[in-house]
This record gives sequence, C-alpha cells and structure tokens, in this order.
Amino acid sequence: MIPNIYWSEKTREKNPFLHDRNQRPLTITLHNPSLQNLSDIDKDAIEAIYELSSLDYFDLLDFEGKRARQIKIQSMNTRNWNTTAEIIDLNGDVECNFGGTLIRSLNQREQFFDGVRITSNLQCNYNDAFGCLSLHLMLNRDIFVTLSPDLIDSRVQRETYNVFTPVEAARLIGLLLRSKGNWTLRKYSDGAFLIDRSLFYIHLMKYMLPMHANYHRVDFEQLLEEELIENLNQSFWTKCTHALQAFDEIRRNYLLPQNNLTREDLLYHFNYLTLLLSGALDTQAAIVKECLNINIFESKINFRKDEFLNEISKKGYTDLWDVLTSEKNKSLFKMLNAIRNSIHTTGLSPYGLINMNRPETSLSEIPQKIGIKLMEYAQNIGGSKEWGIFREDYMLYNANTEKEKLTFKISTNPYIFANKLISEIFPFFDVFYETLTNSLLKNGYRLKPPFEIPKGLINDDKYLKRIFVLY
Repeated sequence: MIPNIYWSEKTREKNPFLHDRNQRPLTITLHNPSLQNLSDIDKDAIEAIYELSSLDYFDLLDFEGKRARQIKIQSMNTRNWNTTAEIIDLNGDVECNFGGTLIRSLNQREQFFDGVRITSNLQCNYNDAFGCLSLHLMLNRDIFVTLSPDLIDSRVQRETYNVFTPVEAARLIGLLLRSKGNWTLRKYSDGAFLIDRSLFYIHLMKYMLPMHANYHRVDFEQLLEEELIENLNQSFWTKCTHALQAFDEIRRNYLLPQNNLTREDLLYHFNYLTLLLSGALDTQAAIVKECLNINIFESKINFRKDEFLNEISKKGYTDLWDVLTSEKNKSLFKMLNAIRNSIHTTGLSPYGLINMNRPETSLSEIPQKIGIKLMEYAQNIGGSKEWGIFREDYMLYNANTEKEKLTFKISTNPYIFANKLISEIFPFFDVFYETLTNSLLKNGYRLKPPFEIPKGLINDDKYLKRIFVLY
C-alpha cells in the first residue's frame, strides 16, 4: 500500500498530482547506505526509481552521486551538530549550498520521534539514517526512501516525515506517471519503452491472475453456449481492468491535500470500484452456471446463495464448493455485497478529520446497520482495523427531551478499505480459476494448445515485473 503523504505548508500549494499550472515535480531523496541485502523486488523498485526519475515529473537526490544528483556533507560542527551541505550535479559541479542542525544525540532523536526507542549507533557519516533524514527535511522534499529499520519502524509515530520503502516509492512513481497519462515502463539513455493504458492493465491482470491463463485454454466446444462463455470471460476481464483503474483514481485523490472536492471524487471512484468487483463476482458465478450446466433461476446465480452452491456440490465439483464456502470467502462475498448495496439505500457520507500535527484525512460514515455487518464480516478477513473500519461512541443531546443518549457511528477510510479489498479479491479470483480449471479437467474437459503471443503484447518477464512494481 502506498502510504499517505503529508504535504507541508511550503509544498502544499503546488502538487505533483495536479494537472494545471500548480503542478510540480515530486521530490525524492534516496538513502543509498541503507539499501543493503536487497530482495529481488527491492532491487527492481530501486532500478525503477533511478530510471524513471529522469523524467520531468520527478526530482531525485541521493547520497552517492553515481546515478543522481548528490547531497554531500561539507562541514559538521560536532559540538552543536550545525552542518553545511551541498548538492552536486551529475557533472560534479556544485548546484547550491544549504545548512542547519542535524538531529544527533539520542535524546534529541527521541524527542524528534515522540519517544520512540531508537537503537541506531551515532556516526558522523551517511550511514546515519537520522542525519540524512534531517538533511532531507532541511530541503523541504517530499519523500525519503530508505530501508533503515529505525526509520521504517518509527514512521507510524511520525508519518509527516513521509518515510517510504523502495517498493512504496516505485508504486508512487508509477501512480504519478499514470495520472499524467504517461505509460513509460523503462527509461534508457537513448530512449524509452512505452505502452498504452489498455496494455498496461491487461498485463497487470496477467501478473495478478497467473492461473487465468490455463483456464483460458479450456476447450468449451462441447458446450452449446460456447460463445456465451467467451463473452462472459471478456466481461470479467473488462470489469477487473476497470476496477484497477478505479483503484488508481482512489489512490490519486487520497494522496492529494484533502478537501471536499477530493472527498467527493474519492467516494465516486470507491462506489464504482465496489460495483465493478461485485459485477466481476456475478460474472464468475454465471461462468460456473454455464460450465456446469446448472439449471436454476437467474436470481439464484450467486456465490452467496445456498441453492446455487448446493447445485455445484451435486454436480461433483467439491473442490470448487470448498473454495466458495470457506468462512473467509463467504465473509468476503458478504462484505463486498454489503458495501456495494449501500449505493441503493442510505449511502456512505464523506467527511474530513483533522488531528494535530497530522494531515487532514478523508473518511466516510457508513449507515449503522451496514457498518455493524461489515465489522462482523471483517473478523474473518483480518479484522476491522485492516479494512480501515472503526466505531465511535458518543452522547447525543435531544433538545426536545433535554436528555442525552449513548449512540455511535461507524466509519471507514475508503483508501484503506479499497486497498484491502483489492488485496483479498484478486487472490480469490486466481484461486477460483485454478480450482475451476482443475475441476473441469477432472470432468472430461481438455486444454487447447498454448496460445501464441500476439504482436504488440509483452512477452518479456522483466517488463511484466516492472508493471507489477509500478502498481
């Protein structure tokens, strides 16, 4: 998940995610000394950061100077930690000088980080993550990219410093590029590799649903409704790619400085996301109905309906029945249905929340009856906190009776809810297709030969990985 960004007063008026004259580059500081013993995805993310930050939408500094402009410590007074530094361009020339007081002593650092226990050693070099962070803050830059355990572990207490991991930073870069209509995947010294929006989300789906490829090879010629199956497959794919685009819009609106306009746009795309994913589940149910030749009323074709699930079991597709009736998946279906149905009744109500020393957050109040159900369903899928759902009790004064009564409201953070929904529903989609394919093969279906990759589609793993890293 891309963390929320705190836009300081000095950086708020102009924003990287705006599309008018108030847009500006996203400023990134990369803490190279912390980038040790990297995982494969961290390596891919750092490579993406270096490559794509050469585009005009970004301004990258690091502490090494080999592939980006460098922050270099010029002098340091060890009595008061007053420090001067300079920015060196790629030609080795000094761009500018700046200075201030580094956070050096353990006591200073504990005050700086609200009493979080800090265990890093105190060294006067670039391995000192806190010293490098303070240089970054002196310059009023947007995000600080590091793998320092001290900084990553303490960022909940000090989220206004915008400490990101490399993977989170790469996803932020990808989101910003997509919000500008720029679909660059790789940037080279002599050119770039670009695709278009449609191909981006198609290949993202291929990466997120690897088991769908085998299902797509199932030969449905024995079915009278073969064309219908193909239409349903295409419908599912379209709904999911549109859902991923809607999630992008949710993220973009959430990362902007919050106000009533961003809240309305956020909720609009949130409602659209839940409608699309609910429709994708209904499409999967229709696919099962046709593949298994289930004769049942159309209103019963739903994974939440016992009549439909019983027909799946009767047909001998017990593995599929097991997947669909697990407590986690049943709760997931109910969760999505409940939030989606709020569109047809009393809907979610957006509002802003401002806490001292923290950025304004956009939340949505959920109708009480729906909220109670959502908190119940969430218990089987990570708990309410992971879904961004919380309850607040308060006293309500009645002017007519002049009495107070205890009541409550249930709210959610739409960004956290949407992120959790995407992270749960797509793995289910993949398991569904894997299980359905295996069950069909057990019941006499066969696979067609593998498809040849059409021209224009990417058949290179490094590009597919880059798409996933950027999302």
